[in-house]
Amino acid sequence: MNIKEAITVAFVLLSIAIIEFVFFSNVIFIHSTGMSMYPTIGNNTNNICIRQSDYKVGDIVVYRSNQSVFPDYNISHRIVWKLTNGWLEIQGDNEDEQMNEYIPEKDVLCRIVYWINK
Repeated sequence: MNIKEAITVAFVLLSIAIIEFVFFSNVIFIHSTGMSMYPTIGNNTNNICIRQSDYKVGDIVVYRSNQSVFPDYNISHRIVWKLTNGWLEIQGDNEDEQMNEYIPEKDVLCRIVYWINK
């Protein structure tokens, strides 16, 4: 992708995000750190997210950690399985750090729709 195409894509995505934010107030800008989603999302990225009421397998979502190791951190992982009781099985894309977790879908803050790796 050349610089002109990259600028065009960035402009279109930013325009969509602004329209969503102004009219629907469901766009969130979240900064994330960590390597659990590498190589898809790198360390130290800025993310554009959308709040939704329903998420699907394959979505990359942000949720609030309640683990003692990472208390109150926003964590991004991919949904790998949607259970019938309102729980989600999630995991990162990094093959060196893959560990499945289970969280209630109600704890998901948003779905990442665009990210900028620094």
